Amino acid sequence: DTQKKNKVGEEVVEPTDEEVKVYGGTGFAIANDGYIATNYHVVEGARSIFVQTHKGDMEAYIVAREPKADIAILKLVDKSYRFGKTPLPYNIARSVSGLGQRVFSIGYPKDDVVYNEGYISCENGYKGDMHSYQLEMTANPGQSGAPVLDKYGSVIALVTGKQSNTTGTTYAVHSDALIELVQTLPKSTAIRLPENNRISKMERTEQVRKMRDYVFSIKVN
Repeated sequence: DTQKKNKVGEEVVEPTDEEVKVYGGTGFAIANDGYIATNYHVVEGARSIFVQTHKGDMEAYIVAREPKADIAILKLVDKSYRFGKTPLPYNIARSVSGLGQRVFSIGYPKDDVVYNEGYISCENGYKGDMHSYQLEMTANPGQSGAPVLDKYGSVIALVTGKQSNTTGTTYAVHSDALIELVQTLPKSTAIRLPENNRISKMERTEQVRKMRDYVFSIKVN
């Protein structure tokens, strides 16, 4: 099947002493108080989930999931942890971006963060999915769940997979699917998504530097 879609979150790391395989993916902060978005397939069936922060690996659990859109929201177990002292510097876009929009992403195909850039090559995703984009952008194993940002530094999508017979075709689900999932949460779990974008006028290297503090490697076993 030349149109087969590969999920890009399933990097297999060497087994631990307990012979437990750890699978890697990427997630990014959607609220300063410990909430993270990623792909559902990264954490599906997980016995434990760990987020690699600057303070080391921190345990997390699933708050909400939408398997059809391949989105999950995680929450760090440590209730006191904050990603930063100020609000998140980027916003989650509510409107759909158009054909040709330049985009970039940062994620964790390995232990080190990797930057990729490209453009929206088709307004519909895998098999004509109207809730996803097709991107001309490289994505490697471990980058499932990575944020896709437009030139202003607004999150417009999450990386979900790639076309197996190409090197540069990547699929990403619209950020409005993430917003809709947040809106289904009970009031007791209210998440305030970032609305102000403080990196819109920055040079790309500065945008990436600011984003790095809010993008994480996710390990699952």
